[in-house]
Amino acid sequence: MPWRARDVRPLLLRRRASRPQLKRDPLGSATKLPIEPAMPNYPMTEVIASRDYVIERDSVRIPLRVEIGKPAPCPDDGPDWYCPFMIPGAGQTRRYAVGIDSVQAILLAFSALHATLEYRAKGGTLTFVDGAPGTGINLVGVSGGE
Repeated sequence: MPWRARDVRPLLLRRRASRPQLKRDPLGSATKLPIEPAMPNYPMTEVIASRDYVIERDSVRIPLRVEIGKPAPCPDDGPDWYCPFMIPGAGQTRRYAVGIDSVQAILLAFSALHATLEYRAKGGTLTFVDGAPGTGINLVGVSGGE
């Protein structure tokens, strides 16, 4: 019979869910909890550094300017510091890194900026300063205590 399913198992042999299913109200719930953002939205601070990049992909040159803000204490009265960075006009919202002090915050911001630029350049070539390849964001001469 061509219309019969070929991989039908009897009801008792079918695999059961390995964990209980969540019970949901099919009509929705009147007490929905508000969704809070994963990270607070700290403000951009004074720009202390910027650099121009170009991503070349399929013979198209896409200019990018990155801006790094001055590290500042987190506004939520905690002991941590944050360092904002952004790529204006690239459809990206402002981001930041948080550290135990201003030095760690700015180092983490540079690291996050490097990763963001590398991700944006996937499938293309990222350059800066007269065609130098990559982001140019490297820690130089880091060593252990003497």
